[in-house]
Amino acid sequence: MIDGTFYAEHYVGVAPNEGHMNIWSVPYAQQATYGVGCPGTRPAERTVLRGHPAAWLDCPPGSDNDGGHLVLEWREGREAYGVSAHGHTAINRRLIMYIAAHLRRLAHHDGRRMPR
Repeated sequence: MIDGTFYAEHYVGVAPNEGHMNIWSVPYAQQATYGVGCPGTRPAERTVLRGHPAAWLDCPPGSDNDGGHLVLEWREGREAYGVSAHGHTAINRRLIMYIAAHLRRLAHHDGRRMPR
Protein backbone atom coordinates (compact mmCIF):
# COMPACT_ATOMS: atom_id res chain seq x y z
CA MET A 1 0.00 0.00 0.00
CA ILE A 2 1.10 3.51 -0.76
CA ASP A 3 -0.22 5.91 1.86
CA GLY A 4 0.52 9.59 1.68
CA THR A 5 -0.38 13.15 2.37
CA PHE A 6 -0.18 15.88 -0.24
CA TYR A 7 -0.61 19.64 -0.22
CA ALA A 8 -2.32 21.72 -2.88
CA GLU A 9 -3.60 25.27 -2.83
CA HIS A 10 -7.41 25.50 -2.67
CA TYR A 11 -7.78 21.72 -2.14
CA VAL A 12 -9.99 20.55 0.72
CA GLY A 13 -9.45 17.03 2.00
CA VAL A 14 -8.24 16.20 5.50
CA ALA A 15 -7.91 19.95 6.09
CA PRO A 16 -7.75 23.07 3.90
CA ASN A 17 -4.93 22.63 1.34
CA GLU A 18 -4.15 19.10 2.64
CA GLY A 19 -5.12 15.76 1.13
CA HIS A 20 -4.59 12.11 2.00
CA MET A 21 -4.59 9.20 -0.46
CA ASN A 22 -4.11 5.44 -0.47
CA ILE A 23 -3.21 3.20 -3.39
CA TRP A 24 -3.28 -0.52 -2.72
CA SER A 25 -3.25 -3.97 -4.25
CA VAL A 26 -3.85 -7.17 -2.28
CA PRO A 27 -4.85 -10.76 -2.99
CA TYR A 28 -8.65 -10.60 -3.36
CA ALA A 29 -9.25 -13.43 -0.88
CA GLN A 30 -7.23 -11.58 1.80
CA GLN A 31 -8.54 -8.04 1.36
CA ALA A 32 -10.09 -7.85 4.86
CA THR A 33 -6.83 -9.11 6.40
CA TYR A 34 -4.97 -6.07 5.05
CA GLY A 35 -7.53 -3.53 6.32
CA VAL A 36 -8.03 -1.84 2.96
CA GLY A 37 -11.21 -0.80 1.23
CA CYS A 38 -14.56 -0.81 2.96
CA PRO A 39 -15.56 -4.40 3.69
CA GLY A 40 -19.34 -4.67 4.00
CA THR A 41 -20.02 -1.27 2.41
CA ARG A 42 -22.44 -1.33 -0.51
CA PRO A 43 -21.21 0.39 -3.67
CA ALA A 44 -22.50 3.93 -4.09
CA GLU A 45 -22.05 3.53 -7.84
CA ARG A 46 -20.68 0.99 -10.30
CA THR A 47 -18.41 1.72 -13.24
CA VAL A 48 -15.81 0.05 -15.50
CA LEU A 49 -12.06 0.61 -15.28
CA ARG A 50 -9.80 -0.72 -18.05
CA GLY A 51 -12.45 -3.27 -18.97
CA HIS A 52 -12.98 -4.51 -15.39
CA PRO A 53 -16.06 -3.93 -13.21
CA ALA A 54 -15.31 -1.35 -10.53
CA ALA A 55 -17.21 0.23 -7.65
CA TRP A 56 -17.20 3.60 -5.94
CA LEU A 57 -17.45 3.28 -2.16
CA ASP A 58 -18.11 5.99 0.42
CA CYS A 59 -16.17 4.66 3.39
CA PRO A 60 -17.45 5.81 6.76
CA PRO A 61 -14.97 7.27 9.25
CA GLY A 62 -13.11 4.58 11.17
CA SER A 63 -13.04 2.05 8.29
CA ASP A 64 -9.44 0.91 8.75
CA ASN A 65 -7.03 2.60 6.31
CA ASP A 66 -9.71 4.08 4.04
CA GLY A 67 -11.97 5.62 6.71
CA GLY A 68 -13.62 8.82 5.50
CA HIS A 69 -12.33 8.18 1.97
CA LEU A 70 -13.96 7.96 -1.41
CA VAL A 71 -12.66 4.65 -2.80
CA LEU A 72 -12.56 3.18 -6.29
CA GLU A 73 -12.16 -0.61 -6.02
CA TRP A 74 -11.79 -3.18 -8.78
CA ARG A 75 -10.55 -6.68 -9.34
CA GLU A 76 -8.21 -8.07 -11.99
CA GLY A 77 -7.85 -11.83 -11.72
CA ARG A 78 -7.05 -12.76 -8.14
CA GLU A 79 -5.97 -9.24 -7.14
CA ALA A 80 -8.10 -6.49 -5.63
CA TYR A 81 -7.04 -2.90 -6.28
CA GLY A 82 -8.08 0.40 -4.77
CA VAL A 83 -7.35 4.08 -4.97
CA SER A 84 -8.84 6.36 -2.34
CA ALA A 85 -8.76 9.98 -1.18
CA HIS A 86 -10.06 11.55 2.01
CA GLY A 87 -13.33 13.34 1.36
CA HIS A 88 -16.26 12.49 -0.88
CA THR A 89 -15.87 15.27 -3.48
CA ALA A 90 -16.06 15.65 -7.25
CA ILE A 91 -12.38 16.66 -7.46
CA ASN A 92 -11.39 13.51 -5.56
CA ARG A 93 -13.46 11.39 -7.93
CA ARG A 94 -11.58 12.84 -10.93
CA LEU A 95 -8.21 12.55 -9.16
CA ILE A 96 -8.85 8.92 -8.15
CA MET A 97 -10.06 7.91 -11.62
CA TYR A 98 -7.03 9.52 -13.27
CA ILE A 99 -4.56 7.76 -10.97
CA ALA A 100 -6.36 4.41 -11.25
CA ALA A 101 -6.45 4.59 -15.04
CA HIS A 102 -2.67 5.14 -15.15
CA LEU A 103 -1.51 2.50 -12.65
CA ARG A 104 0.78 -0.24 -13.94
CA ARG A 105 1.56 -3.42 -12.05
CA LEU A 106 5.31 -4.01 -11.70
CA ALA A 107 5.56 -7.21 -9.64
CA HIS A 108 3.57 -10.07 -8.15
CA HIS A 109 2.94 -10.05 -4.40
CA ASP A 110 5.65 -12.68 -3.97
CA GLY A 111 8.21 -10.32 -5.54
CA ARG A 112 8.40 -11.88 -9.01
CA ARG A 113 8.60 -9.20 -11.67
CA MET A 114 5.79 -8.90 -14.19
CA PRO A 115 6.58 -9.72 -17.83
CA ARG A 116 7.04 -6.66 -20.02
